[in-house]
Amino acid sequence: MISKELLSEVLGKEILSIYNEPRKCLHCIGFTVKGDMFNGADYINIHELQHKCKEWAKTESYHITTYTHLDTSAVSLIHYTNKDKRYSSPPMSVLSEPEAVFKACQWILNNKQVSND
Repeated sequence: MISKELLSEVLGKEILSIYNEPRKCLHCIGFTVKGDMFNGADYINIHELQHKCKEWAKTESYHITTYTHLDTSAVSLIHYTNKDKRYSSPPMSVLSEPEAVFKACQWILNNKQVSND
């Protein structure tokens, strides 16, 4: 659903592992943080994480738009604008709105890493 690298970027912490099916919360993602003195799992609601991801994208000069089709598939679009160029991605279809945002942010992270190399 979301990569360790993206979760680390969005939360500003080094994530060691992700648990996609935490038992403590139905709509949550569990994760462990490097240096956590208890080595226990933290949890975040996927909708809260979706919002944090959109906010992170804004800090990278991107805006993510999501919408849902009548056939219940979610779609995300990435828009990038700065003084030098504008960019809009082709639509990315997935099964849920949070997953659409995570996929869009992963694309941003991957392209950020490519442009930094």
